[in-house]
Amino acid sequence: MQTDPQGKFNDLVREMVCLVEGPECDGKTWTEVDRPKKPKEYSFGIPSGGRGGDNEENKALGKELAAKRGFTGREWECLETLWSHESNWNHKAVNPSGGAAGIPQLHPSAHAFPPGYMDSAEVQIEWGLDYIEGRYKTPCQAWAFWQNPYPKNPGYSTNWY
Repeated sequence: MQTDPQGKFNDLVREMVCLVEGPECDGKTWTEVDRPKKPKEYSFGIPSGGRGGDNEENKALGKELAAKRGFTGREWECLETLWSHESNWNHKAVNPSGGAAGIPQLHPSAHAFPPGYMDSAEVQIEWGLDYIEGRYKTPCQAWAFWQNPYPKNPGYSTNWY
């Protein structure tokens, strides 16, 4: 395969000249020409900072939906604590190391995302409650497992799902 090192070199020189707003660049830098109109937004995991906004609304919705299933009192406290640790009730949370997403941190290697999951706190909460009932029976049993899934290694936990 033939390459054109001289042409590539000339292109790089032109970019450097335009970088310092050379006269043949019409007063523009090459970075301004190549810059996207609107930068892309990325979300990596749980946002830092305090709780608030959507997270509190999500938690209130979670409390309402959990109560409809009889998860009140101590069971609600366990669920609130569990999902506060998992996602801080952030429906946009994504774990960058494994891809788990949403309030209950559904792991895509273990479960399929239901329709609307990535955009809807309600879908996430309902899925999470279904999962807890199916696997652990109650939020307190899920929280107990989250704290220690391996009885021989007290305090050791990698995840709860």
